[in-house]
Amino acid sequence: RLLETILLELARGAAVIFSTPVQREAVKISARIAVIDRGRLLGEGTVDELCARTGKGAFEDAFLALVAPA
Repeated sequence: RLLETILLELARGAAVIFSTPVQREAVKISARIAVIDRGRLLGEGTVDELCARTGKGAFEDAFLALVAPA
């Protein structure tokens, strides 16, 4: 039900901030994604932009590349 409400608001043009540990949900409903770890913004953009930035082909891999310790 919550996901339906979010999708409805997005269709109406609303900006929605959605926090989830479920990457599949984030990728499905988000135009842009911000990766935040321990209060630090590690990356933001579309799924394609984040994948390109990290050189990864899938968002899960891009996410792991962003949060991995240097």
